Amino acid sequence: MLTYRKDLLAAKGLTMPEHPTWQQVADIAAKLDDKKAGMAGICLRGLKGWGEMFAPLTTVVNTYGGTWFDQSWNAQVNSPEFTQAVSFYTDLVKKYGEPDPQTSGFVECQNAGRPGQGGDVVRRDVRRGQTGGPVTEQGCRQARLRRSPRSDKTKYSGWLWSWDWAMPSTTKKSDSAWQFISWASSKEVREPGRHQARLVARSGR
Repeated sequence: MLTYRKDLLAAKGLTMPEHPTWQQVADIAAKLDDKKAGMAGICLRGLKGWGEMFAPLTTVVNTYGGTWFDQSWNAQVNSPEFTQAVSFYTDLVKKYGEPDPQTSGFVECQNAGRPGQGGDVVRRDVRRGQTGGPVTEQGCRQARLRRSPRSDKTKYSGWLWSWDWAMPSTTKKSDSAWQFISWASSKEVREPGRHQARLVARSGR
């Protein structure tokens, strides 16, 4: 998903499209960027690691029509589509991104979305109900979500995998498994902090 700060866009008279293209995101980032004021137009992960930089970068590769391997497992990193996606990503973070992007990963870009901080348009995946930065009243009021940006070549930006609960068909305790899955994916568990005290009490710690 794309997380952005509604207040910062509104101050510039900007509106984020419901399903933006990467070029629209780049245009907005250019207008928000103010290096002298310490405000970055966008926060993109540059931290080394598959779960850091390469995860969101691959969504850009996907929407530009690229892929890491073809169906015969031949590397495709030198293809025009892959090269174009990587060039776009790196150019965008160089021009309008946060200082030292090579040190920015999931957590750093998440925190950059807080009020009073840079990184006004944050490209990242969203987990456990988090909407950008520490959960504060002001931050939640201003944070907004949009679909992951796409290019002009595709309608959507595919992710890398899905996080699912699975139950083998051979299990003899399907009722217990379903009870656990229902609890583990419930609103109670997704709400930060509220369920932790209960877990500690149950575990006796």
